[in-house]
Amino acid sequence: MTIEMQTMSPSTSRTMCVVIVDNRVFVVTSYMKSRVTRLWKKWPQGIKDDTRALIRTDGKIFPMQLSRIQKADAINAVLLPFNQKYKRRTKAADLEKVASWLFELRPA
Repeated sequence: MTIEMQTMSPSTSRTMCVVIVDNRVFVVTSYMKSRVTRLWKKWPQGIKDDTRALIRTDGKIFPMQLSRIQKADAINAVLLPFNQKYKRRTKAADLEKVASWLFELRPA
């Protein structure tokens, strides 16, 4: 499923894929150790300051909170659809090494 997500810090929006596992909604951002990524992908660092986000889907807006997940039972179940969609090989260990970040979206 694709959504538009606007964060508050920085106040920008992006279109991204979400995965729903056990009625929980997740987004993944990769390449977090890359020097180039740090120049253009600022929203994950902004979540440290402000966890609020607005999700737009099907013409509706939903206020959400983002929570970074580093260790959880759902990690492998979440990564499988992302890896298939983007033809990647992200593993749970990558989340622990900070190469990829996983966030859960929860209603605000």
